[in-house]
Amino acid sequence: MKINIKFLRLEDDEILFFKKHSIYRIETEFEDGTVCVVERRMSDFQQFWSLLKEIYPSQLIPPLPDSKEGCLI
Repeated sequence: MKINIKFLRLEDDEILFFKKHSIYRIETEFEDGTVCVVERRMSDFQQFWSLLKEIYPSQLIPPLPDSKEGCLI
């Protein structure tokens, strides 16, 4: 399995009803050649991080980078 994460910044003229924001495009390519693409905002990663902390309280979960930096990894 191969996973790529790409950082995208949407400008005001590219979206309706929202202010400028950053999204991350996650592309997963499976061994059979199937590709799955999803786009997520930083808030999605923050919710997932909180859930991991709740489910695995004794595990060390690395902190997320500052959302203003524009880089998740």
